[in-house]
Amino acid sequence: MKKKSREESLLSGAREFCSTKGLNFTPMRQRVYLEIARHESIGAYEAAHNLSSSNKQINAVSVYRALEFLISADLVYKINSNKKYAISNIAEPKQHNINLVLICKNTGSISQIHSVELDKYIKNLTQSIGFDMTRAILEIEGDGRSVRREARG
Repeated sequence: MKKKSREESLLSGAREFCSTKGLNFTPMRQRVYLEIARHESIGAYEAAHNLSSSNKQINAVSVYRALEFLISADLVYKINSNKKYAISNIAEPKQHNINLVLICKNTGSISQIHSVELDKYIKNLTQSIGFDMTRAILEIEGDGRSVRREARG
């Protein structure tokens, strides 16, 4: 039996996640998700270019529509500092509203950290001023050449 690739495993998990939630994970949404999974992070125009072939051009609008769905389903997130998209870890229990993204300025690599302590601190801070936070993505840039690929807090 052939072992699934990382991308196939991610896509399989996303299909199951969408099925469980009753979400319509269309073929185009799956293609965009898979394209993001093949890269650490990727921009919408680059994804459109990669998904296009000599006989079928995929426009950026179609990719952006798919990205809108993928973000709302929490399957991917946008890294605002470089306007790219990356895969969310749907295997993580959804107890965290904070997604801490570490971006290495030297290599461009990305690590995610999910921290219960950080989540509680920011929730308490925002609630203390009457702000009802639903989700936050915090980006930190620096030199991460010695950081583990998937850090956990």
